[in-house]
Amino acid sequence: MKLMRCSRLAKNILTIVGVGFLFMAIASCAPPPVATTYSLEIVRKEALESNFGSPGIKVTVKNTGTGKVYNAYVSVKAKNTLGETISTAVVFFSSLSDINPGESVVGTGYFFSLPNSSAYAALTYDDPTYLKR
Repeated sequence: MKLMRCSRLAKNILTIVGVGFLFMAIASCAPPPVATTYSLEIVRKEALESNFGSPGIKVTVKNTGTGKVYNAYVSVKAKNTLGETISTAVVFFSSLSDINPGESVVGTGYFFSLPNSSAYAALTYDDPTYLKR
């Protein structure tokens, strides 16, 4: 009688352990989670003049990552012939709201301290700045 009770207990323990190993094996077969990437790239730049005389810049960026970004902007520096920064325009995108993966948005900024586009020799663009959703 005692032997039967012990063998039944051992059988139950082996069943529980076997089921546990089965669940672990199934869980390890699941694909690993895909990491979310964040990347905003400048895809187009266009100089323009404002109605009030200051030169401006229209910039298009594209979300090339897999996650949403928001509060995105780019700083554009106007430089003189010596390479010195003489003015900066800040271009904000999508009213600072979400930019979904694959989406492109356009923003415009102005160099308020410059009289016209002939006042600078070159433009340099900082990498887009953004927050991750």
